[in-house]
Amino acid sequence: MFKIAICDDDIHICSLIEKFVLEYAKSSILEISIEVFYTGESLIHFIRNEYSFDLIFLDIELDTMTGVEIGKKIRNEFEDYISKIIYVSGTTSYDRQLFAVQPFNFIEKPISKQKIYENIAFAIKVSEKENRFFKYKSNYEIKHVPIKDILYFESKIKKIKIVTLNTEDYFYGNLEDIKGRLSK
Repeated sequence: MFKIAICDDDIHICSLIEKFVLEYAKSSILEISIEVFYTGESLIHFIRNEYSFDLIFLDIELDTMTGVEIGKKIRNEFEDYISKIIYVSGTTSYDRQLFAVQPFNFIEKPISKQKIYENIAFAIKVSEKENRFFKYKSNYEIKHVPIKDILYFESKIKKIKIVTLNTEDYFYGNLEDIKGRLSK
């Protein structure tokens, strides 16, 4: 499952991004979960409770904290250098401050569906290159499971049972091949 957070104090912007993400999820075979936050504090509280995201759409200008401050907390306080942060803003005056946060990208408002689609696809591609997903084929469907969610594999003759935090599934293979793929 690819986990996405949306944080903006404008309910309409959150709804629009969420709508585009849901449309993207329908058109792809990847399972996506979405959490929406209207304040930076609520996002920080959620992450503080040991929840992580693969991708975060983050407004720069929030009510009490800036998106840059939130990004610094994510990177420095929580030591999360893996989550991809995409800043969303109507102003481009923060460009130098964003370097400290190492953002994945920047999307200007008004938001376009194409930009959201492109950024999700690119974030998934980069995550796969970082070898954070285990891919397998089950019932003619290619599935992507975050490696961090896998509890164990079990060999059942020619089938492999994969047990994750949320599900169990089966696919054809052997443990030696899996070991080789995961060691990369």
